[in-house]
Order: sequence, then structure tokens, then C-alpha cells
Amino acid sequence: MKRPKRAELDRELAKELADKCSPELLKAVVAAPLHAKKIQKQKKYSNLKQPSVADRVYDELEHPTSFALVEARRQLGLMILEPVPKVAWTKELDGYKDARISAENAIRRIWAATDAAQAGLEGDPWLGVCLHKVRAGLLAADSPELLRYIEHAQKIGKAEWFIERVTADLENAKKRVPSAPQFNQFRALLVVHWMRYLFWLMSDDLIARVVTTIKLKPDGCNRQTITRAVKELRLVKHPDTGCQPVVKALGEGGVFIFREGYSPQF
Repeated sequence: MKRPKRAELDRELAKELADKCSPELLKAVVAAPLHAKKIQKQKKYSNLKQPSVADRVYDELEHPTSFALVEARRQLGLMILEPVPKVAWTKELDGYKDARISAENAIRRIWAATDAAQAGLEGDPWLGVCLHKVRAGLLAADSPELLRYIEHAQKIGKAEWFIERVTADLENAKKRVPSAPQFNQFRALLVVHWMRYLFWLMSDDLIARVVTTIKLKPDGCNRQTITRAVKELRLVKHPDTGCQPVVKALGEGGVFIFREGYSPQF
């Protein structure tokens, strides 16, 4: 049997997508110029562990090389809330600066793991951003913007791959919960309030109790989940927390009970 030409394959794939999503997509593929030239993929072998996409995003935020990255880093840093006025004196304690920096680094790690942060870093940047928008429900099947992406995929010889991905991602987008958070919500809230609610001065067990009391995200919160998050996000606490936490208990009405020698007048 004669193998179908690339143009015929592209049209068949486009037709499948058009039947499910939008007739306009078929017109775009048929009208776009075709390039039969194959793009060879070169395999690189290395004994060194390659950084993940999330690691690369985090590294870019650590060492910003553009105004956009500098602004993104600044905005993420602003998410870390200052201590509430009644405990503002804790900003003068040893280790506050290190704990604050660790929280800023942690929020960047959380962001770096999101689909939005990683969009466009692998493969063709333009198509990567498009697929993210489709998955996030930001781009509909009948959007003129999607047609331009398909034409671009044709020009660089990736029509077959791209159409298959768009088909799958459009289907997955239908299952996406509207307004679903991109961040790991529990960890993001923990980090955002790391300084505000004095988590950096508490044991992991007490953090879990406080989180549950103030209802930040009580479902599934316990000492184990806190310990794991603190370790993986590399959050820093007060130097004495391992033996004598500065905040030793939670009193009636949610009042913090401090270790002897520490008070609002410290």
C-alpha cells in the first residue's frame, strides 16, 4: 500500500480535530504552506544529571537577566507577608532575615513548579505557551489565535505533533475546574504566612495546630505534611527552634505563648 504523503496526513489529523472542535481549524491547516523537510532530533548523552524544567525556571528567577524576570521576582517577594502589628518586634530577633529570605526562595520554588511558569521552556516557545493556554482554559477551540499557532506549527514541520497535543489538551480543559489555583495552595499559604504568623518560631506540630485554628487550609494538615513542606521548600526557622522554640504553645483565643525571656517588649 502506498504510504500517504505528509500533506495528506496533516489534513487527516486536522479533520479529526475539526470534527471535534472547530471547522475553522481545517481551513487553516489546508491553507498553510507545507514543509516536508524532516527535523532531526539529536540526542545528547551526559553523565551529569540534567536540571528539571522547574529548576531552570527557579534559576532564572534567582539570576534575572531581563526586566520581566526582575519584576516577576519582585512580585513574588511581595507575597511574603510581614508579621502582624502585635508581634512586629519579632523582626528584631536573630535569624529573621534568613527566615524571610528562605520564604521568598520558597515561593519562587512553588511558582517554578507550575505549568504557567514552565510554558515555552521546552521545544518551540510559541507552541509551548499556546498549549499552556489551552490546558488552562484560556484559549478556546474556535479562537483565531489558535489558528495562528497551527499555521506556525505547519511552517516548522510540527503540525502532526501539535494537532494531537491540542486535541488532547482541549479535551482535558473541559475537565478543569473553573478558577482552579495554579499554585500548590497549601504550601503557598504556609510560605506566604511564614513570617506573619510566626511559623518560623514554632515546632512543626504547633504550626499544624495554628494552621488548623486559623483555618488557612486545615484539610489534611498535620505535623508530617508540615515537616515535609518545610524540608522540601528549604524553609528556615529560628536557630533555637530545634530545642526550644520561641513560640511554645497556643493559648486560649489563639494567643501565642512565648518562651521565657521573650515578650512583646523584647
